[in-house]
Amino acid sequence: NVMTCNAGNCSEADVDGILIACEWNITSYNGSDNLSHYNFHFEYNSGIVVIYTDSITIDATWSTSQTSDGVIIDFSNVTGPNIQAVNGSWLVVECTANQLILHNVNDSSLEIVLDNNCE
Repeated sequence: NVMTCNAGNCSEADVDGILIACEWNITSYNGSDNLSHYNFHFEYNSGIVVIYTDSITIDATWSTSQTSDGVIIDFSNVTGPNIQAVNGSWLVVECTANQLILHNVNDSSLEIVLDNNCE
């Protein structure tokens, strides 16, 4: 059951709730799995997203906003090998409890796929 966020079926509150419910894994960046060792833990109240691997932990920041195009997720202060590519604003184009697909607002050819890995 895929909700198309552009159709307004996935609100900012939905996205926030989905993100904080689980840990997330970046399974694809532009069709490549070279960032798949990075996991995301979204903290709701602090605006911190802990991005981590077996050997690296990055405290970055995240926020969401509702626009006429849909829900935007902003990442900032992401510093780390290759993962800094996620900095910026991303439109949620597909939205389920298990997967989010994001397109960069400045270059829609850039795509992030996040899959949850709930324990």
